[in-house]
Amino acid sequence: MRAGPVVLYFRGASLAREAEARAFVTALGGDGAGAACFVDDGEDNTARDAIVGSMRSGAVGVIVSPSYQDLVYGFFVDETIRQLVKDRDVVAADLFDPALLSPDFDQVHDLWDGKVAAWEPLLEGLAKSVLGDAAPASFCEELMAVSDDLAAWSQRAGDVARRMRSEYVYSALRSAEHLTTWVRNGLLISLPADDPALLSARLDALERRPVWEVVEHGRALLIDLRAHGDPALLHRALLVHAARCLEEGLWAEAEATAEEARPFERDPAFPRRAERLSLAARLGRGEITSALAGLDALFLAERSTQSTAGPVLHAKRSFVELDEYEAVLRELGLSIQAARDSSKLVEPLTRLCELTRRSADADQLRKWLAAQKPAAVKPPLDLWAEYGRFARERDAAQTPAPKKAASKKTAAKKAASKKAGSKQAAAKKAVAKKAAAKKAASKKLASKKRPGKT
Repeated sequence: MRAGPVVLYFRGASLAREAEARAFVTALGGDGAGAACFVDDGEDNTARDAIVGSMRSGAVGVIVSPSYQDLVYGFFVDETIRQLVKDRDVVAADLFDPALLSPDFDQVHDLWDGKVAAWEPLLEGLAKSVLGDAAPASFCEELMAVSDDLAAWSQRAGDVARRMRSEYVYSALRSAEHLTTWVRNGLLISLPADDPALLSARLDALERRPVWEVVEHGRALLIDLRAHGDPALLHRALLVHAARCLEEGLWAEAEATAEEARPFERDPAFPRRAERLSLAARLGRGEITSALAGLDALFLAERSTQSTAGPVLHAKRSFVELDEYEAVLRELGLSIQAARDSSKLVEPLTRLCELTRRSADADQLRKWLAAQKPAAVKPPLDLWAEYGRFARERDAAQTPAPKKAASKKTAAKKAASKKAGSKQAAAKKAVAKKAAAKKAASKKLASKKRPGKT
């Protein structure tokens, strides 16, 4: 429960739950018995005016209502109140089970196993923003005891959100972000600065949710990690920081950070990403010849070992108002990190060659581009041409169908006609045969009756 006076807000039938609301405040460590009570009857504005006055004077820290609908459709309808809640950083909450914030061993494992019944009240509370800004220490402690991989918890939250049927939870991505932010804020408050779980959470933020000061945060994290001494976490942080520096066009810092990460990769357990980052930084610094030679050697070595590149960052930043040359260099910095072969670099390097047309760098780029296989140079995708091709193929596939059906029908008619003809022929043959037999019998009978014969 956030520090500060608590206000209970009721509309209509929710007033019957006043005792439950006071018990809820007490269970969360607040003064439930002494909480002020305001009843909004929709006509008398006295209660609403009292709330507004209390918030303006700073006399409200938390607003609790038994009904979330009352908060949304009654309390927050007032624009003045919404702005005051934001300006004064007031927390609003409906009633939930306080045990949610201090889960036991079984409940945490149910969360880890992705059970919807365990996740539903938590994700709904986060979606409604009624659980506060930061997870309490009791929650963080239990969660980190099972796994300190915040990204894994975030993934589970998103997976469960996809399977939920809730009027409050409708986005897997937002659910994952809500959980990550809530837990990370709790870790920042509850754990010492050198705790591995906190350091991992800070790195997760640099990877997945970069802020404007992401480079400064990366530098600060590397200082703490170098003192902490976890090689795996430090190696990952070095790669992430180098990649963020490439995004910002800080080529020298990106290369130095990537080179610091390279010795770790002598251990096969560490992913090999530092060389790519270093080559991207070298290209950004203008060392075209050595960077291209290094990339060719890298792709050749990866083909021989059947290894593939993987992403360093899980979310990239967007930039505006960059000149074209700088934009191409930063695009190359991103492309080099995950390109499986040189074909992925042909287009941006062609643009770079055009921008440096009169320099020695352009000659080196032209030589490299000329050495690429023609298959590596792919024309830009023409969506209208592709749609036309698709339409033609679709029409061609559909047109023969009626003809084929008609031919089958004609063949069936011919077969039936042939069968009928054969039946008629057989019948005529049988009649002729019968007539011939009758004629022969008549002739024989006539010969027996003929006189003069003994």
